[in-house]
Amino acid sequence: MTTVGIGVFITDDLYYYGKNEYSDGWRARDRAATCIEGEVNRSQHTPDVYLSEDRPDPNRESTNESWSRACPCFTKYTCDFNNVLDYFTQWVYNCDIYVKSDANVLITNTSNLNGGLAHGGTDANKGFAQTGQSVCDLPASYERWGDNDAHNAMHTVFEEVGHNLMKGSDDADEDEDGAGIYQHDAGAILEHEGDGSTDPAGTTGMGINNNETEFTQNEVNNDCNNTYNTDGNIYWEMKWSDCCESYWGV
Repeated sequence: MTTVGIGVFITDDLYYYGKNEYSDGWRARDRAATCIEGEVNRSQHTPDVYLSEDRPDPNRESTNESWSRACPCFTKYTCDFNNVLDYFTQWVYNCDIYVKSDANVLITNTSNLNGGLAHGGTDANKGFAQTGQSVCDLPASYERWGDNDAHNAMHTVFEEVGHNLMKGSDDADEDEDGAGIYQHDAGAILEHEGDGSTDPAGTTGMGINNNETEFTQNEVNNDCNNTYNTDGNIYWEMKWSDCCESYWGV
């Protein structure tokens, strides 16, 4: 059994969304943390989940937008950012923000149910998921299965954290296209109509074993050399796959 340290962050925009809609600015952070704690306990590891009160303000909430603005904590300089994950990473370093060593996820304020990025490799521990509004609708206690938008959105958070945790995978250390995003198992389980629970389903958008550059929607591979068809999913299970956990380098 290992202690798994995971930091949960939200953007300033998501804080005020929660405050306006639910009278609770920290709602998305706290409900996501509850799901993460529940799954780490199920994996027979010990959760050490950090609820950050630091809130970045990237002025962007979605994945693939590049922009320039004042550098975090060095506002007399201008910085260029490739995406929200790039901003999150620079914000942590520039502002000396406390993070956990294993994984840290920034949840942003959009109505999307999927979309995010994560750094992989032995030294990476940061990711972001652009699914914050639906994450707010998660139940207050850990719920293993769900077929609604909130569980779908949380599945994305699990995916990005799962990327960070897969530090033990040799494949995860290979950045084959030089994009700074590493190939590794997504680490979440989907329930498929008529097929039961697949173990595991999901990969990064790069394709794990065939070095694709575009996401293959119908069939995906993982670091355990399994291939699954992801069409027709009807439930999301709030856990990481056995394949993902077998590669945890925590």
